[in-house]
Amino acid sequence: MRPLILVGLLVFLFTAITVQALHPGYDWVHAPLSFYLSGPHGLWLQLAYVALALVIALQSVRIWLRERRALADTLALLLFCAGAVGLVVTALYPGGSPAGAVPPFEHRLHLLSALSAFGLTGLAMLLRGALDWRAGRRVLLPLAMLAFVCLLLHVGIRELPRGASQKAVIALYLLWLCIHSWRIDAVGRVGREPH
Repeated sequence: MRPLILVGLLVFLFTAITVQALHPGYDWVHAPLSFYLSGPHGLWLQLAYVALALVIALQSVRIWLRERRALADTLALLLFCAGAVGLVVTALYPGGSPAGAVPPFEHRLHLLSALSAFGLTGLAMLLRGALDWRAGRRVLLPLAMLAFVCLLLHVGIRELPRGASQKAVIALYLLWLCIHSWRIDAVGRVGREPH
C-alpha cells in the first residue's frame, strides 16, 4: 500500500512542477498554485489535486485501522478526510487567475475550500503527531508544528510572496505525508513499535 501512496505524492509533486513550468508567464515566487488550476494544462493539476486528496484519505484510513485505540485516532481520521474533501473542492472550483476570472461565488468557494483543506489537514497532522509523540515516536509532531506555523504565516502575512510561501507549506505537508506513510509500514503494526 505504501508504494501506491508514495506514487500518489510524487504524481502530485511532479504534475505541479510540470504545469507550473508550462506557464512561463507566471512568476512562481508570486503566483499561487491555484493560478495553474485553470487555463491550459489546468485539468492535469486538478486531477493531481484529486489524487493527493485520495492519498490523504487512504493514508488516514490505514493508520486508523491499525490504531483506533482512542477517540483522538478517530478525530484525526475525520480531520484528514474533511481536509481531503476540501482539497477536491479546491481543485474543482479554481479561484480565477490573471488568465481568466470566475464568478465571485466560485472564487469565495475556492478560497474557503483551500483554507479548510490546509487548516483541517494541518490540524490532523498536529493531532497525529501528538499521538505519536505520546507513544515515543518523535519525528512527526515537530514537522507538523513547523508546517502549521508556516501555514499561519502564509495566511497572516500578506506581504510574503504568495507563491513561494504557499509552495513551502505544500512541500512541508508532502514531506510529512511521506514520512508518515513510511513510518506506518516500517514498524508493521504502529502500536507495537519499540520506544
